[in-house]
Amino acid sequence: MSAAAAVRDQPLRFTLEAISGPHQGLKFDFDKSSVVIGRDADCDVSIPNDPRVSRQHVEIRQEAGRFEVVNLSQKNFVLINGVRVTSDQIHNKALLQVGETEFRFKFEEPAKEIAAVAAFSPSPANVAKLAPRPGGVAPRPSVAPASMTRPSAPATTAQGWSSTSAENEATFMRPRPAPQAGLLSNPRVRFYGVIVLVLGLVALAATKGSRTQRAMEKPFRTTEELDVDRQETESEIKAFQERQTKMQATIYQKAYENFLRGYRDYRLGQYARARDAFQVVLNLDPGNELAQRYFNLAKIRFDELVNFNMLQGRRYLEKQNYRMCRSNFQNVITMLGNDPGNPQLTEAKDLHKRCESALLGRF
Repeated sequence: MSAAAAVRDQPLRFTLEAISGPHQGLKFDFDKSSVVIGRDADCDVSIPNDPRVSRQHVEIRQEAGRFEVVNLSQKNFVLINGVRVTSDQIHNKALLQVGETEFRFKFEEPAKEIAAVAAFSPSPANVAKLAPRPGGVAPRPSVAPASMTRPSAPATTAQGWSSTSAENEATFMRPRPAPQAGLLSNPRVRFYGVIVLVLGLVALAATKGSRTQRAMEKPFRTTEELDVDRQETESEIKAFQERQTKMQATIYQKAYENFLRGYRDYRLGQYARARDAFQVVLNLDPGNELAQRYFNLAKIRFDELVNFNMLQGRRYLEKQNYRMCRSNFQNVITMLGNDPGNPQLTEAKDLHKRCESALLGRF
């Protein structure tokens, strides 16, 4: 085995330096053909403090100056320069991530050393070339320049032809293969193809002619006709705007009337009627903040009045004043008459019957 081959087969020295993760700062140097990284203590690079590293996670193999990374784990990943790999080559100064630990991979490139050893290897030919002459001067290699060499003349045959001419003649006289029969070689196919092409051209010409004829038959509109159409359009737009303005004015008038009615009822203590009037205003004008404010106030006052009558009715019932008790519960029934699902209305009806029965049994 030559010296160059010996240098090439010798494992290269490489380094793994942890630059991030739980093992940051650790550095490992190897000159082996195979290195295993994992959580197990028997691994070449043991990183037990990383929870995302398998027992035997990844193997770095080298052969003839080429490094390869192989993922030995089935559930944990391996990244080379941020790319997830299963088995791939790793280059010098690349980033290798195993679990949460990131290594910087470096190795010494031996290309120049191998070339130097191969050039000065003590082979017999090199020794003969470098052997000194009797006069003490080493001989120069006798290599003729490429420009000074002449090509050898072609050999001639018995008939006086050169071998090259004979080969060309044989090639020229060799029968050529017959062309393969294609679809267009069928006469029937060519005939029907021509018919389809002609019919397509005729249909295209007819369509183009009909379009041109329709365009020529369509008369151009005069300026007077355009003015009439424009005036009709403007009249329709104006009528629509007037109708919209009148509608808005009507809605505003209705909203204003209901607001005045609701405000008057609110001042008189008719909170139910005031609430209904302000609700109409909000239906016509949803953005009316004043109507929304008085609607909320009327609703609060109405609820307070209902609760007051219920409280007074219970007090009169306890004092056996059945006449006043019946009157208070009748007020609640009257106020909540439009809300049959209200639990206060059901309670007021039951207490009203109780007060009325007691009042009739008393006399």
